[in-house]
This record gives sequence, structure tokens and C-alpha cells, in this order.
Amino acid sequence: SPGALSSGWTSRTTIGAANTWVIGENAGMNGSKSAYITNNGTTLPFSYTITSTMNTLLYSPVISPTGLGNLTHTFNFKCSGEVFSNTVYDFGALYYATTPTGALTTLFGPGESTNTFANGGSGFYNFPTLTGFSITLPEACNNLPALYLVWRWRNDNSDGTSPLAIDDVVLTGNPLPAIETDLNANTSLYLGPFADNVY
Repeated sequence: SPGALSSGWTSRTTIGAANTWVIGENAGMNGSKSAYITNNGTTLPFSYTITSTMNTLLYSPVISPTGLGNLTHTFNFKCSGEVFSNTVYDFGALYYATTPTGALTTLFGPGESTNTFANGGSGFYNFPTLTGFSITLPEACNNLPALYLVWRWRNDNSDGTSPLAIDDVVLTGNPLPAIETDLNANTSLYLGPFADNVY
């Protein structure tokens, strides 16, 4: 169907129904496809209904950074959102989770239950053109069996410009050293066909 999310990607909406996450070609990002908010599941415009309060989440496919540390997440985005009287009302934010429906831990932006904040606070807004973003994930993300990156779009029911779009999503990490459990034994950690074993 038009705008269907790629395999493994999921969305979860907690408030509203007018604006949804899609994969499409109309956000003006790199290449022909990106993930973004739209208010029309057929024509997929890069726009949102500003009169309908929304809170919707986009989850990455499950990531398994077992044996990896120093995780760095990069992607490109654009988002104008809404700022009025020095308060941010429409914005994007970034979190991580360890289950597809579990609690969200904030990486960038307000907490998952915060719906407005002062202009100048962290979050995705006031960026109408393609912008690169990079963040080092906390040590709690290292060596996890399951990790999800989660993007949030939140808008109120008045005014606004353009919603959130993301593209070129990358997560990188460095191999952690294997733990020596026996002084007479070597324990190796397999990192894939193109990586060296670590002893």
C-alpha cells in the first residue's frame, strides 16, 4: 500500500489519528525514500493536520548490539514544527527502548510525557532544511540483546508549519573486549564475517 513502512519498522500512535508515519518521496530528503509524517495516506504529502492533536512514535527494526560499545547514531532530518510565544508546541524527539512497547528513555528532546517546552530546549524543530544529526548513545545501550531507536512526533491542535522527516539512519559501534574467565583459556567474541575476533 502507498506509504507502507519498510519491513521491521513499526509505528504506534497514542493520541489522535490525523497524522501518520509513512515511507514516501515527498519530504525532499536524500534519495527517493524517507520516513516522515503525513496527513494523507494516499498522496503522502509532507504535511500535517495542525488542528488535530497527535502523539505518534516510529520504531526502528530491532537492533542487536551484542558485543558492541561506543554506539553512535546518525541520521538526517528536517522539522519546522511550531514555536509560539517562546514555547515549542509541535516537535520531534528521539528515544530508545529495549522492547517494542516498553518504556522510552530520552536521547534528545523532552521526555515522552512532555508536550510543550521553552524555545531553545532540545528537540527537533526550527530546522526547515535537511540537517545532519549525531549522538553517542549512553553506556546502558552497550552490549544489549535488543535495542530500538524511537522517533516521536507531537503536535497540538493549532498552527504549525512542517512536520518531522528522517533519512539515512545509521548506528555504528566498536567491539567490546572479551572477558577472560579462565587464565588458561582464550574466549573469543565473533563479530561477523568481516571483523576480527577479539581475545
